[in-house]
Amino acid sequence: MEAIGGNVLASSSREQMGYNVDCVRSNTPEALELLLDAVLNPKFTPWDLKAQTQKIKSELVRLADDPTTTLLEGMHYAAYQ
Repeated sequence: MEAIGGNVLASSSREQMGYNVDCVRSNTPEALELLLDAVLNPKFTPWDLKAQTQKIKSELVRLADDPTTTLLEGMHYAAYQ
């Protein structure tokens, strides 16, 4: 993406994932092709998976100690069980 002067951003939440590509108009077809390949054919390395797993576990521990999060998670569970 950098080779064509583009930038990719990704975000996620409980119910959605979003990808955003910024590039000059003339490079839109190439940028979309790269984005499509990344979404449809992701390549996760073992070290990336290990790092993300550790981050998620730490985040879950931190969130479990937050009373507001515990309340909101309980409400979500009750509403959608």
